[in-house]
Amino acid sequence: MFSKIFDRSSWSLFVALTRRDLTQRYRGSLMGLLWAFVTPLSLLAVYAFVFRSVFEARWPSVPPSGPSVGSVLQRLMSTMLPEGIAFALNLFVGLFVLSAFGEVISRAPRLVLDHPQLVRRVVFPLPMLGFVLAATAFVQTFMQFLVLLFVLLTFMLFGVFKSELVMPNLALLSIELSFRIGVSVLILACLAPLLLGLSWLLAALGTYFRDIQYVTPAVMSFLMFLGPVFYPLSALPTDIQPWVYLNPITLIAEQIRAVLLLGASVDGWALSIYLGLTSMFACAAYCLFARVRKGFADVL
Repeated sequence: MFSKIFDRSSWSLFVALTRRDLTQRYRGSLMGLLWAFVTPLSLLAVYAFVFRSVFEARWPSVPPSGPSVGSVLQRLMSTMLPEGIAFALNLFVGLFVLSAFGEVISRAPRLVLDHPQLVRRVVFPLPMLGFVLAATAFVQTFMQFLVLLFVLLTFMLFGVFKSELVMPNLALLSIELSFRIGVSVLILACLAPLLLGLSWLLAALGTYFRDIQYVTPAVMSFLMFLGPVFYPLSALPTDIQPWVYLNPITLIAEQIRAVLLLGASVDGWALSIYLGLTSMFACAAYCLFARVRKGFADVL
């Protein structure tokens, strides 16, 4: 289905457009793309201060689902993170997953409207704009994920120095941590089909119905407050928790927290269902985009 988009001649165009989309927002600044790391790191420091010193908030250290591993990493995680830092890291996971959707939902309704010159070019594959937007959102989210890893590994390093771990335990710790980071990256990658589908769906609808761009702020509020961003899923009543999984950020955020911050096992079955459903959604959104693209030139 995507062979016409990503042939050899189009791949370099996709890379060039994605690179331009990532760099043009920082164009003219002294630090350039470095702001993509500095800004989330500063926000994480603010969250840690506020929730540690002001609200004295806590995040449960018990894995939200799945059996406990009881590994060296889990025991170290339970003792090395101050309560304010632990809360900030859990909060940050929800925020950077949410930011991926925010990037797509806020920009996708005007994706075609902002590129009228490309619509009139018959040779340009318009669905590529969806790939570019989804790739941009994913790369920025991954940069924030790297900030999370930097902070986590920094505190873990201090925790190792203060602990009495022997060399065999250190070797096991490094192996398990590398594995869990890799699993977390794969969990984050499960967002890609949904981001892609949203890009095509909102771009197609937003071209014909301009009001959609004004609805997106309300959608972001729903995703934020009706999902485990500022609170753990366990804080909700038991009969409500299954319904929260209808929020697309819930499973991804909870699984990253469980694997990376709580030392729990990944729920591969739930992620497989999530990936299957979002892939079907992306295919349906692409079909809709391809069907209505013939009328784009008439409404621009």
